[in-house]
Amino acid sequence: MQNEKKVVVVAGGASGIGRTTSFELAERGYRVACIDVNEEAGKQTIKELNEITEAEFFKCDLTKMDMINDTINNIAEYFGRIDAVLCAAAITKHIRVMDITEEQWDLYLTLDLKAQFFVARACAPHMAKVGGGKIVHFSSMLGTIGDGKHILYGAAKAGLHSMTREMAIDFWKDNIQVTAIAPAYVLTPLVERHLDEPGWLEKQLNAQLNSRMLYPKDMAKMLAFLVTCKTPALNGTVINTDAGVLSFRIKPESMKVEA
Repeated sequence: MQNEKKVVVVAGGASGIGRTTSFELAERGYRVACIDVNEEAGKQTIKELNEITEAEFFKCDLTKMDMINDTINNIAEYFGRIDAVLCAAAITKHIRVMDITEEQWDLYLTLDLKAQFFVARACAPHMAKVGGGKIVHFSSMLGTIGDGKHILYGAAKAGLHSMTREMAIDFWKDNIQVTAIAPAYVLTPLVERHLDEPGWLEKQLNAQLNSRMLYPKDMAKMLAFLVTCKTPALNGTVINTDAGVLSFRIKPESMKVEA
């Protein structure tokens, strides 16, 4: 008999927001398939997840589309079903336009956009088999605004916004909802290095309405909500999980952080 307990696929689940969200969904009763290229971190994550739920690690290089398809099929065979997928894997770097190489273009657009498409597409038929599911993309405020530093990342995320809408239309007949979140800076290990830059923290806090930086747990709660929510109102939707940055850009003077 097929196990009826739902299964979520988390690409990039060995660290950062993907790892935190895996635990959030495990606490909510999901079985977890963790995809990552980092085998050591992935297996440690699974060891800890197995104290809460059934979980398994699947090593996968997200730059290889054939490997993505094989991995998703292996997950479906292992667990017997797939109910949701989110792809939290991404890379970014400050590179000026004239310094970008063709190899960098291909790598960044592959990991930040192409891989999300193929992971979601590979999962969709398995979700259709169980009556529907949730695809949740991981985007960024830089898909909407520019900062002059992240042209490759921003281009990928802008494409992801459009892809979220188009996938929602394509998959609605299979009862598969497609959404995305678009965070501001989140204090993951990748971002924490900026804390040593003079004035960086004050600048970020003055651009948002709350008085602290966002953490992976904040994103995990929103991602888990999108995976578990029952409402049909959210479909093709990109939610700005940015503490008001895109809505206001400049915090009212009376709320600014003092240096």
